[in-house]
Amino acid sequence: MKKNISIKYQCDILNDKYFVEVFIGSEEGIKKELKIYFEGNDFQEENFDRMGLTFSKERYNPLIWINTKYVSGKIIYEVLAHEAYHAVDYILEDICSNHKDDEVIAHSIGAIITKYNETIKKMTNKQKEKMIKMAERNHKSKIRIKK
Repeated sequence: MKKNISIKYQCDILNDKYFVEVFIGSEEGIKKELKIYFEGNDFQEENFDRMGLTFSKERYNPLIWINTKYVSGKIIYEVLAHEAYHAVDYILEDICSNHKDDEVIAHSIGAIITKYNETIKKMTNKQKEKMIKMAERNHKSKIRIKK
């Protein structure tokens, strides 16, 4: 069985006390991450048959998951931006912010996307190739990237 490649990173929001974790990978991978995230406690299992999800628990930093079964290439940005909105919303709820400033949300989503780009740039060509092959296998189509 071939091992799926995944990406995991953390992005500070507002300051280093509030951050979002992002996991881009398989359903099997996110289930392992959720066991860590929920500290071994049972979590209510979601319907994982979707493009992405954002997990949160009170007073805890959100975890974004992008499902590589359905999402790859440029679509990652769309799904990541969507889930980033939910993650930032959870953080603002947790700090009891009655006023959800659009600029704070927009810049926070921008930070999450920027961190993704920085993470991708640090990957080796071999890691990028594995990621593309995995996406092609999942989508049964050829994916082109600029080098």
